[in-house]
Amino acid sequence: MSKEWDKKMRGMTRTIGKAKSGDKDLGPFKWLPGGVWENDDQHGFNIIALPFHDKGTGAKSRGYRVLVNKYEEELEFTTADKGAPNRGVEPVEPHEHPTVGEDQECNARDDNENGEFKETDQFVLTLDYIQIIEQVDAVEFPRNPESPETGEKKKIHHEPGLFLQMTNPVETTIQRKPTVRNVPLNLARLATIPHGDSVLALGSCETLGYNEEDVGVINDGNVRAYLGIPKDDFRMGMPQGTTQDLGTPEDPGSSYLEQYRKTHLDGFDPVLPQKKLFEDLKSALDIETFDGLDEIPIKKTTRIFFDTELGTGGILNIPFVTKQANAAAMRSTFWVHELDTPKGNKEPKLILQYLQTVLLDFHVIRSDDMPGRIRWPHISINTMVKKSKKKSDKCDDEDDD
Repeated sequence: MSKEWDKKMRGMTRTIGKAKSGDKDLGPFKWLPGGVWENDDQHGFNIIALPFHDKGTGAKSRGYRVLVNKYEEELEFTTADKGAPNRGVEPVEPHEHPTVGEDQECNARDDNENGEFKETDQFVLTLDYIQIIEQVDAVEFPRNPESPETGEKKKIHHEPGLFLQMTNPVETTIQRKPTVRNVPLNLARLATIPHGDSVLALGSCETLGYNEEDVGVINDGNVRAYLGIPKDDFRMGMPQGTTQDLGTPEDPGSSYLEQYRKTHLDGFDPVLPQKKLFEDLKSALDIETFDGLDEIPIKKTTRIFFDTELGTGGILNIPFVTKQANAAAMRSTFWVHELDTPKGNKEPKLILQYLQTVLLDFHVIRSDDMPGRIRWPHISINTMVKKSKKKSDKCDDEDDD
């Protein structure tokens, strides 16, 4: 966040209007509005574990099933609210409480009411978004007899929300890649989910250039590490607090996690969802590998991250959700890739990617001596391009997971 942006937000009259692509007031969000983000040649995927009783199917449900969705998405950023004020003051100097003595009253009042204060107002820029997701294919195990047939199209998600950028951030965090430094939590994401969840996640962002000294030798490993996409040795889709044994190809049924072996879909591995995300980036760039390239076909990337476990973030759920499959935490990363650099402030060719993990607590008590129930990652990935806005009737939520 630049000092110029901070000064402008403080000095401007609050405005609310249609968000426009390239608006510098939007900071790291400036290329998000001005169209609808949709799938082109790639699709979105998500993995979710759900409480489940086998209902006489004969399958060993073990109290849960795994569902993988292949989906198409519409993500639109619509309204910019600039300069929303949060008022605050703080003492110019700390006030010392007087020492209690014979000639002083016990608990004597300090002189705050006569002290000097300075203004610490905060000003917020918000960008509205609406997300609609439609399933185009799915695989699950064990099979839920009440689920539609595999491949049936249906709406599965509807999410209105806000991206925020704030002056005068209070909280900070440590960002480790690509450099270790203290980062102000000057961004936030608010989301409301029709299942009965309300999300506040704090975050920040960084701009990634692609100079040789930044990336090093151009290859898949270095580019992936530079972008911050987890390596494949991190099985991020695995539940926490239970066995990590997936069984064997010869005998997958021997494992409590058999469901994860039987729910692969079109190259998406529910245990390694990040692998598909990186492969889809290369596909969107029309390359098979970064290895051996003279230059990277991305000019700049804005990496934006949000996490409910930072600062005052968190998730509130309705009582049923809290009892049955508590949404305990969420973290998400968005990558806005600029593929060229047009003159002026014209919009470059763009690719938007995200990786989001929601941690659901349900079923039995953990077996690793940590408190609480087993924690099941609900992970979503997507790779999209921006298209001109079109009329859409995708406005309802019919998720019956």
